[in-house]
Amino acid sequence: MTYEQALPGPTLKLSPGDTLKLKLANSLPATSGQGMGMGNGMGQMNGMADAPGHTNLHFHGLHVSPDGNSDNVFIDVAPESSQDYEVHIPADHWGGLNWYHPHRHGTVTDQVLGGMAGAIIITGALDSVPQIAAAADQVLVLQRVQEQRSQLVMASSMHGNEFMSGMGNPSFTVNGMVSPTTTMRPGEVQRWRLVNADAIDYFDLALVDAAGTVIPGGLHLLARDGMALPAVRSVDSQLVVPGNRVEMLIQAPATAGSFTLMGRAVQGFAHGDVPLVQVSVTGEPNPMPLPTTLPTPLQAIPASAVAHRRTVTFGTWGGAMVVNGVNFADGPDQVDLDVGSVTEWEVQNLSQDKHAFHFHTNPFMVVAVNGVPEPDPWFWDTYPIPPATAADAPGSITIRTAPKDFRGKIVQHCHILPHEDAGMMGVINLV
Repeated sequence: MTYEQALPGPTLKLSPGDTLKLKLANSLPATSGQGMGMGNGMGQMNGMADAPGHTNLHFHGLHVSPDGNSDNVFIDVAPESSQDYEVHIPADHWGGLNWYHPHRHGTVTDQVLGGMAGAIIITGALDSVPQIAAAADQVLVLQRVQEQRSQLVMASSMHGNEFMSGMGNPSFTVNGMVSPTTTMRPGEVQRWRLVNADAIDYFDLALVDAAGTVIPGGLHLLARDGMALPAVRSVDSQLVVPGNRVEMLIQAPATAGSFTLMGRAVQGFAHGDVPLVQVSVTGEPNPMPLPTTLPTPLQAIPASAVAHRRTVTFGTWGGAMVVNGVNFADGPDQVDLDVGSVTEWEVQNLSQDKHAFHFHTNPFMVVAVNGVPEPDPWFWDTYPIPPATAADAPGSITIRTAPKDFRGKIVQHCHILPHEDAGMMGVINLV
């Protein structure tokens, strides 16, 4: 299952103020998709059995209208039909890496695992920083490819993430290749933009040398989830969950040799360390500097600005995946979010499995994890909720969001996609 017969799909490059006009032609067979007919409590959803081959598009990370034929995940595109999309990029949209993928509820897992994903780049101020502009630009789309994809949705409410992670003997690819090799000159700096387009797994990104030792401070982070950081952060590693994007500068050592971008194992998932990109350092030295400052279009949201507070829960009930106690097929759960004011949510995880919290259209600032304040709070659109440690001890993240510009219906859900398809999704009314 692909876009334009490519794995991944074409990278779309847009600028603030542009309008994207795109026709999605659905040539999927009407027999594709889950269609298992197992019922809600067994990980099934109304829509899975009656919508094999149906699809649509979500423009993940874009701050655009959720209505009409824009980023509207309630659109249904049946097999052998098509849908025209028209997405207006606001003139003040921040620059960064985003992506597109299907979001027709009940068929998302199967289609994303099949390969339906592609990157979206919005140009922005980072591109004009001299040290960044001088660096070669690599877009890296991380995808899992495997057989028997449809069984993962049935498994999602009967087994944990570790079971799903190891099911079906998956292969992990970057730009359609298993552990591809690239070259850099000694001292060279490159800009790597990575999308975790896997439907299930968390990865702990790190650079390791030829001996397998982590290179200290090897990842020079510029942006996460399409939003520039206040300054370059040089870190040993960076966790990415399904849906996350990370943009970073990578500098080759001063001497010839090799190193690897490793997707290291994360507790609760079955994969071991996955060599994502192999790098051969060769040729004439090309020492390049790193930037010291970054242009940042977003401003932190202070606690004094909070006008509303709410608790939102993710978990399981009776074998079904739920948001605020409601499975999407049985509701869905709906909450209101005021446009033009600041809301603080405590998002709780009531289950022992990890969940990846995501909501559409507006980013959020993570200010605490399990009640402990974040030392450097900043913006994301997808973030892991720690698991519960006891029946009365849920895991939690505390977020602040200041929605603007758009009203209408969007969704919040777990971006571990079998969880979403099994019902861990609710509606947010932007009012």
